[in-house]
Amino acid sequence: FKESLDWIREQGANLTNVALLESTFEELRPRHFATGMLCHGLVAAHLLPLDMIRPSGRQTGERWTCVFSQGSDCPDIECNLPAEAQECVFEYLKLATDATTGVLQQD
Repeated sequence: FKESLDWIREQGANLTNVALLESTFEELRPRHFATGMLCHGLVAAHLLPLDMIRPSGRQTGERWTCVFSQGSDCPDIECNLPAEAQECVFEYLKLATDATTGVLQQD
């Protein structure tokens, strides 16, 4: 798991550089940006399914997958964990970020 988190940190640093060049500070509130980057990394590392962090009512699953894949170095975003483990990772994510499911989906 540590190797995955290290990979997420490295990928997040690259994505952060791009995001900071194209956004204003007001658009990227630090807490929301950090949790968004962590969620992105967990999906890209195949530790969470994309639908688990997709904002409800926003886009269809297919459209959301397309948008995510275009901005990711990892177009294959299938989660490698069984459903029970996915739920555990998501619960740990909520605990670590002190965020609800709704907040994580917004970020």
